[in-house]
Amino acid sequence: MYNGAEAGVMHACGHDSHMAILMGVAEVLSGMKADLHGTVKFIFQPSEEGVLPSELVDGKKSGAEQMVREGVLENPKVDVVFGLHIQSYQPAGHYQLPPRRRYGRCE
Repeated sequence: MYNGAEAGVMHACGHDSHMAILMGVAEVLSGMKADLHGTVKFIFQPSEEGVLPSELVDGKKSGAEQMVREGVLENPKVDVVFGLHIQSYQPAGHYQLPPRRRYGRCE
């Protein structure tokens, strides 16, 4: 369902899983705050799959590009970002760590 109508498609990557993982990491790192050097900023990126048609987001870009334009990497300034995206085909108990960036665009 979207906007009260059946859309007939779904992404289903697990945004609920993404948020649960982010909140779990936030809880663990908050408990280690005295041992951490620097500032940790937790960011949930909507629309990480790509740019939505402009009519869906009031003529603005979506996802990371819009978040950067709106200043998410400032105050406090972000020096490094670690990201996560779940994959339903990844066997339980395993993870992948690609040798390069993934699920992000650098422009």
